[in-house]
Parts: sequence; C-alpha cells; structure tokens
Amino acid sequence: MAALLSGVNETYSEPSWARNLVKTGQTLPNFKTLEDNKNNIIKFPSLLCFLSNMIFGKKVFLYQKLFSHLKTISKKNIYYDYEYFLLTKHNRIKITNFDNEEQFKVSLWANRIYWMLDSENVIWVDSKNFFKNVEDVMFEICIFFDLDKIKDFSYKKYHVKKMGMNNSDIPLNMHNIKNINQFIFSPNYEIDLNTKIEDNLRLWVEKKFKDIPQKFF
Repeated sequence: MAALLSGVNETYSEPSWARNLVKTGQTLPNFKTLEDNKNNIIKFPSLLCFLSNMIFGKKVFLYQKLFSHLKTISKKNIYYDYEYFLLTKHNRIKITNFDNEEQFKVSLWANRIYWMLDSENVIWVDSKNFFKNVEDVMFEICIFFDLDKIKDFSYKKYHVKKMGMNNSDIPLNMHNIKNINQFIFSPNYEIDLNTKIEDNLRLWVEKKFKDIPQKFF
C-alpha cells in the first residue's frame, strides 16, 4: 500500500523518527516531528496503534482478521511485542498473564483493534480484501485522503520490507530499486478460510473480547 501511495504523494515506511516517537517510560509522541510531516504519508509500525487517537489527520488501518493474525504473526517477535503490550495496553484489556502463547497473540491483536476503534478519521481495510482487490481499495483510499488517482499499479506485487525500504528515512521511490523482480511476493488470500480456532481458545476469546465487532473475526 505504501509503495502504491508513493506514486501520488511523498511517503515513508516506518521511518526511524516514527519508531522512536515513544520510548520506554514516555507517554506522548514527539508532536514537533509529526507537525513537520503533516503533508506526508507515513506508514507507522502496528505496535504504535496506541498513538492513533493522539495523531492528527486521516488514517488507514490495514488489519488482519483474528484467524489470519494467529497464522501469520512472527514467533520471533513475541517477546518484543510483549514488552510493548505491557507499556501500551488498552484499558479494555484486563489480563496481563496468559496460559499460553495463543492467548497472548489474541490479546496483542485485540489491543491494536481497541486503540484504532478509539481513533477518529479512520478507514478500515481487511488485508485479505486489499490483496484481492488492490485497485478498488486504493481508489477508495485516494478519495479518502483527497489524493490524485493512482495510475501505476505495477508495484502492487512487490514486497517493500524485503527491498530494505522499511524503517528508512528516505521517501519511498520504487524506481531506485535494483533487481526489483527478486522482491515479488504472492500473498495467501485464503489463509483463514479453512482455519478453525481450538474450542478452548475460542471460548476464551468470546469471553474476553465479546465487545469487538464481529467483522474483525
């Protein structure tokens, strides 16, 4: 999504200043940095969803439904995510100790959903729908952000993070990538269609997060 938007507006994908908006012990972002980038499109790390109601302007939240999240979340990031989770836990989440890793994965997902639900000026995009209908979704996003219509969709098949364009302070520019074809990826559209959550976990989710709208499951 960021790669496509870079064709119509200056765009950054998780720049260092965004990752450093909040450090351990801080509770407010660096608003001066945000003001300096008010006309740019910034792709923020998902862990910073807790700042969404403090950050001005329109936002797009590209989210995964729960079953997809459970299948795709990286195991190597669990402990890093847990530290951030404790720092940024939404007040609707009452639990901090988990019986297993799956319960924590669900809670991490729910935490991000809760923070974005508190935010204003948000357009919600189901990731599976995005990858299936890129051009239609981007048309809606450009209208939402009052941007020119995207004409070049050739970059929709490339993986920005693997290109090294993520966590960069340089504006996205797909024309500067060498050997770009090695970064083509094919998202698994059907990842959650036949996935069944275990009964014990399903009952736990229904009990703990019954106030999350059904469209996110």
